Amino acid sequence: MMDQRDSEMGVESQIPDALEKEMMHLLMRFARLCSLLFRQTYYPLVAVFVLLNFTFLHNLSRELRMLVLLMVALYTLVLPHLICKAIDVAVTGTVMDRYPRVLRQVHYLITLLGFVLCIFMLNRLRMPFFLVAYLQVAVVYQTICLMIGLFWNISTQSAAAASVAGCLLSYSLLMDYDATAWVCGAIVMNGLVSSSRVLMRRHTVVQTTAGTLVGLASAVLVMFIF
Repeated sequence: MMDQRDSEMGVESQIPDALEKEMMHLLMRFARLCSLLFRQTYYPLVAVFVLLNFTFLHNLSRELRMLVLLMVALYTLVLPHLICKAIDVAVTGTVMDRYPRVLRQVHYLITLLGFVLCIFMLNRLRMPFFLVAYLQVAVVYQTICLMIGLFWNISTQSAAAASVAGCLLSYSLLMDYDATAWVCGAIVMNGLVSSSRVLMRRHTVVQTTAGTLVGLASAVLVMFIF
């Protein structure tokens, strides 16, 4: 009887451990999905798409809107990704392969240069300020995170997500538009991104909080000062 009771107690004690492991497994999968979906390089393309199709910019010709979208996709997403992949292949097995943090900073620098080039091309097309503004915000927070990242692992993804909320809030104040629902959605997105980075142990809570503050400050700096 005692052996049977001990075995039953052992099985009961294993059930919470199994549930905890399953929950952690599901949380990690959700964190990886959030980190993949909300990468900072996707935001400019989504922002420009929304502005071109759901604001007065919809009155522009379809050809011009497609040109702008293709330009943003090329300079902020496609070219930086291909160049970074080529660099990764080139340095595999070399001494640079031992310094992943330095290599990550090189990736950020290439992405930053792509954003700068995209802003230059959009200005050549004489696009309105608020269309180019988010790209300028991205350049500011990426530059700050790049400099901080030389000695501290700040979360650039948290900065990117927070910059969306900062831009939406700034737009609503400058244009007297009620964007409460959009701002709340952006805040939730920032929470998901920051939590996923912490769960994946890529950053600490302090690093994601610092990234969030950098993103918000960058949006306010560009929208209200420049």
